[in-house]
Amino acid sequence: MKKLLREYILRRLWHGVAKRIRMEKPYIIAMTGTVGKTSAKEAIALVLNQAGRTVLKTSGNMNTETGVALSLLGFSVSPKGLHWLSAIFASWFPPTWPADPRPCYIVEFSADKPGDISFLAGKLPFQAGVLTVITPVHMQFYANLDQLIAEKTSLFQGLQPDGYAVLNADDPNQTAVSLSLPKVIWYGIREKPTNRAGVWARNLELTDKGLAFQLDFIAARKMDSIAKEQPHSLTIQSTLIGRHQVYSLLAAAAVGFGERVAFAKIKKALEEYVVPNGRGKIIAGQKDTLIVDDSYNASPAAVVAGLRMLRPLAKKRRVVAILGRMNELGDLAETAHKEVARAAAGSVDYLVAVGQYEKLMLKEAKAAGLAPDKMLGFATTEQLADKLEQFVRRGDLLYFKGSQNGVQLERAVKRIMARPQDAQHLLVRQYNQNA
Repeated sequence: MKKLLREYILRRLWHGVAKRIRMEKPYIIAMTGTVGKTSAKEAIALVLNQAGRTVLKTSGNMNTETGVALSLLGFSVSPKGLHWLSAIFASWFPPTWPADPRPCYIVEFSADKPGDISFLAGKLPFQAGVLTVITPVHMQFYANLDQLIAEKTSLFQGLQPDGYAVLNADDPNQTAVSLSLPKVIWYGIREKPTNRAGVWARNLELTDKGLAFQLDFIAARKMDSIAKEQPHSLTIQSTLIGRHQVYSLLAAAAVGFGERVAFAKIKKALEEYVVPNGRGKIIAGQKDTLIVDDSYNASPAAVVAGLRMLRPLAKKRRVVAILGRMNELGDLAETAHKEVARAAAGSVDYLVAVGQYEKLMLKEAKAAGLAPDKMLGFATTEQLADKLEQFVRRGDLLYFKGSQNGVQLERAVKRIMARPQDAQHLLVRQYNQNA
């Protein structure tokens, strides 16, 4: 009975979405990937806002087949209990978008199982499609990485004939899909010049304000959707601290390029961008510590990238990595946790492993050369939070990174913040946290 009710609600929601789209014909930008979706979405919104566009976007984790439909019907959180009646009402009488000739809606798609992305792409035709990075995540539902790549790239089934794709040139998993797309704007980090159409960062340098870099725009004559500009370069001073975080800004710049946003406005938006909570945000900690809160979620590639940014940021501080379990890796789980442990052994001064694979990670880190007195393990985040005094020293740089379900390291972050009363504004998932 519950299954039939869920199916009915889902059909009703998408019926309402289809009605709303027919009535108002919004300009839709759809995006997916396994790393950096939300950060890129927020950066894209900033760029389009700078251009004076009315921009709406899916909020939080409203990126599933149900969440996207609810978001497009005006909901920012999923209803509970009898509040689902309001969602059914909205499906019959969809709300109107803001008074704008053509509002822009940025929609984030997630894939928990095969078919999720193609379902959404089939329901929601869009004018621009953006891929972030494709790495092994949610692998328990896929036989291999190729199947996951096929799932993510099925996004472009919903791309309109006159639309364009935004692809990450540094991700080899995106090369094949580019061959079937008529218009592609690439983005990536290149230290050498390239003639590939798109936006490129070079000369990255970590300053006291964050990463600074040169941003190059290269247009292709055959791409009618892009203004036929000569190659153009901007100097960007961002507030980001990690090289991997720059990809979110590049994806946003690529969309701005495709939408013919003035270069000066793209620059202003990128320099105003601040990372969302739980995605590499710097927070003051107790004992004059510096916290890098990357606790929103974790995948192997994201953890390794996060570890690489710590040493330049730390300067004379002791680097402590608190790494929680990475979920939904299927048969790759043990191998992935070993990989992360080896990366930590070569990047940090002290390693704290939390969760199911703590012993495996500590053993691997020791084998990679990290001394036994430079590591510690905890079975749960609660145990970690209660024992922070055991290993935190004055002036440490503390890096928190782990998955969502069953981990949620932000609960430990809150315990060590200099101002825990600010947790509601600085940490992720504070709507139901008691820690």
